Amino acid sequence: MTELVIVESPGKIKKISHILGSNYKVMASIGHIREIANEGPDQLGFTPPDFKPHYVNDPEKNQVIGNLIVAAKQASDVFLASDPDREGEAIAWHVAEALKLKNPKRITFNGITEGLVKEAIENPRQIDMNLVHAQETRSVLDKLFGFKVTAALRDKIGYLTAGRVQTVAVHLVVDREKEITTFKPVEHYTVDLDLGGWNATLDIHTVTDAEYLTDKTLAEHIVQNVKSTTVTAFDDKDKPRLPEPPFTTSSLQIVASAKLGFSPKKTMDLAQKLYEQGTITYHRTDAPHFVAEGLEEIHAFLTANGLPITATPRKWKSKEGAQEGHEAIRPTHIADEVNGETPDQKALYSLIRKRSIMSEMADAIYAVRTIALEATFEDKKLNFKASGRVLKTPGWLAFDDQSSDDNNEDEPNVKIPDQTVGTTIPVVKANVVTKTTKPKTRFTDATLVREMEKRGIGRPSTYASIIEKIHQYKYVTEIKKYLKPTETGETLIGATTGTFAFCDYDYTKRLEENLDDVAAGKREFKDVVGNEYETLEQNLQAFNNAKTTVLNPCPNCGRPMIRRKGKDGGFYWMCSGYSDGCKTSLPDDHGKMGTRKAPELTEFTCQKCGKPLIHRTGKSKKSGKNYDFFACSGFPDCNESYDNDNGKPKYEKEKSK
Repeated sequence: MTELVIVESPGKIKKISHILGSNYKVMASIGHIREIANEGPDQLGFTPPDFKPHYVNDPEKNQVIGNLIVAAKQASDVFLASDPDREGEAIAWHVAEALKLKNPKRITFNGITEGLVKEAIENPRQIDMNLVHAQETRSVLDKLFGFKVTAALRDKIGYLTAGRVQTVAVHLVVDREKEITTFKPVEHYTVDLDLGGWNATLDIHTVTDAEYLTDKTLAEHIVQNVKSTTVTAFDDKDKPRLPEPPFTTSSLQIVASAKLGFSPKKTMDLAQKLYEQGTITYHRTDAPHFVAEGLEEIHAFLTANGLPITATPRKWKSKEGAQEGHEAIRPTHIADEVNGETPDQKALYSLIRKRSIMSEMADAIYAVRTIALEATFEDKKLNFKASGRVLKTPGWLAFDDQSSDDNNEDEPNVKIPDQTVGTTIPVVKANVVTKTTKPKTRFTDATLVREMEKRGIGRPSTYASIIEKIHQYKYVTEIKKYLKPTETGETLIGATTGTFAFCDYDYTKRLEENLDDVAAGKREFKDVVGNEYETLEQNLQAFNNAKTTVLNPCPNCGRPMIRRKGKDGGFYWMCSGYSDGCKTSLPDDHGKMGTRKAPELTEFTCQKCGKPLIHRTGKSKKSGKNYDFFACSGFPDCNESYDNDNGKPKYEKEKSK
């Protein structure tokens, strides 16, 4: 009998099949095969106090499940080889449950190489139920927040969709926009001295205690009167410049955006393909470190190519709360200069490879010279400072010439001549330098990922999908790649922050820590979900009692209008008070509430209420038959109608039905 290996993605089948040979059959679950049922109160699929979710097979995966069941019955062993993270662990468990496997073997590998895959096959383990429970906690909470808060928002405000993490991402964009709009620029000055091919800058704190020198007249007066300076201190030292650490998920998305113009989603899609091809290690990771095998291969490559190596393997600092179950992203074979099937895949692979190689190369060393100078101005002594650097040893810069062009404002790439303390240096030219404080810049998709990571919001596997969702729901708009909140996004945040605890940055970070505790077996699924459920119920009660502004009010009753998808696939808007008798509906205008063209009134009037009649013609969508009649413009209060009698209403007791 053959042995069955079940992976997540069909893209891995060919590579793993080639590695394992004909005794193994490799098949894919194509992601999750079960989901939480939409049943019970609020269609959540779970209820307090135990919150145990009821799972059902994904109806779109029935054929996949059927094929896996047949293959599993024919196999001597079943290996569950879904991705090496919480989501992958949960998928493995769901496959085992759906296939009713009695003793499945769980295997993981950080890269699809012969060595790693065969090592995993030889060392299977059981499914880690702590990881499964952590993923289950996240799924239950995401559905709880998403369904209940979204329903409350739509009933009271209008067409808004909330999400446990995506709403917080929008909150970041809205807060940044507030900082920008309320920012007041400050014009300030300093003095720059040309000392003959090198410059010295005034230390403004020798003339003011304020943060900035805002007195332009004083700055101009200094320029006019300072004619020479005296060297008071002289210092030479070597200063190392370290390479950047290896890529984590977030840093890969950030750099790929800056250097290649890729969105976070595109970067992750390309990385997924490279991983499936076996050319890079697993691309969802917090850890900026390589495993011993990876370090050995990189060091061997550097030695073989005569490139300078760091004296000892580097230890990079991880961000707080990082899950370091996987190493940093690197090529599985560092000597391969090119990999990938498309130009974009090749570009991303090259970026990963270059970063991996440089991270283990020796420091670049600069010779840095710093000079302190003093000048007399009226009865004061003014301090000036000059600094410059010259590249002494290229180190890792030898592998990336472009990085050596980076400018350093504190130590510009300029050579300062030898000086002696006490030497007087004449001023060739003095200038007033005008500067203006600037607000923070708006986020891009990539810098929003960086901010989320810094604050502990979300996880590597969720960053790209979160960014995609806030674009999809039109909570943000892009202006030359920079994110600006839309009116809808600002309405969402105005309605949720201060009322719902999950919108607070610290709350989101704490919840991520709770999920980590579940994964480590330190907390129970039921306790975490129960606590969040109680908080949410209190928040919902406060929200329902609060005064809010309706986003898209019904023109007839003032209740929120809700965007719906019609049977024909198109969208329209209907009043949320439909069940209470308000039948108002309006067309959709590119995602916004449109206006219905006012019907043309005829000269004829309704015999029942006296209002003008409207001539209706067209074809019924329900029956397919043509219609031609006169209807009262007072509908729905008056539903009188009359047959068309040669262009006039037929006023008879027997009305058309």
